[in-house]
Amino acid sequence: MHSPRPRVPACLLAACLLGSAIAATPAEAASKTYPSGAVYEGEMSGGKPHGQGVILFPDGKSRYEGAFRDGALQGYGRIIDATGAITYEGHVVGGLRNGTGRAFYATSTYEGSFADDKRHGKGTLRGDDGYVYTGDWQAGQRHGTGRETLGDGGIYEGEFRADTWHGTGRFTFPDGAVYAGRFTAGTATGRGRLTHADGTVQEGLFADFRYLGPAD
Repeated sequence: MHSPRPRVPACLLAACLLGSAIAATPAEAASKTYPSGAVYEGEMSGGKPHGQGVILFPDGKSRYEGAFRDGALQGYGRIIDATGAITYEGHVVGGLRNGTGRAFYATSTYEGSFADDKRHGKGTLRGDDGYVYTGDWQAGQRHGTGRETLGDGGIYEGEFRADTWHGTGRFTFPDGAVYAGRFTAGTATGRGRLTHADGTVQEGLFADFRYLGPAD
C-alpha cells in the first residue's frame, strides 16, 4: 500500500529552534548555529527566525526552506532530504504539515490537505504503478468516501473505514464485471449484486466476493 511517511528529519518535529537557544540568539542576526547542530540562515526579528529563511538540520544535508514566524517553522515552505529530493512542499504550522501541500514518497505522491502532520481532509494519492486514490482522509488513513484505482485497473468507489473498503460500494473488475453492495474489512461481504462480464447476474449474499446464494 502507498502509505509510507516522507522522510521528515526528527529535528523538525522536535522543533530544533524552540527554547532558550533562540532566546540567546543575537537580535537581527543573519545566521546562527544551535546546540542541536542545526544552522539557520535568513530573516530574523527580535532574535528569532521570522520571515524567509533556511534551516539546515543536524545531519548537515536535509533542510527546510520557507517561512518562519516567531522562531517556528510556519507558513509556506518545503522539506528537502539528505539526497536533495523534495519530500514535502506546502503549508507548515508549528513545524508540522498543516493545510494544503504535496508529499513525495519513494514510489508515490500525495496532494491535498494535512492536519497535525498527517493526511487529513480531501486529497489524492498516486502511485508509480498506476494506483490512484482520491477522496476523504482522516488521521493519515482513507476514511469516508473515495475512489480507488488499483494498478491492475480494478476500480473501487464507495465508503472507506480505517484505511480499507467498508460500507456501501461498487467494484469494477479489470474484465468489466461489476459488484455493487456491501463491503466489510476490504472485501465484498454481505448483500450485493454481481454482474459478470458476459451479462449474467448473481444477486444475494456474498462472502469475500464469493456468491453464497439468494438473501432470505
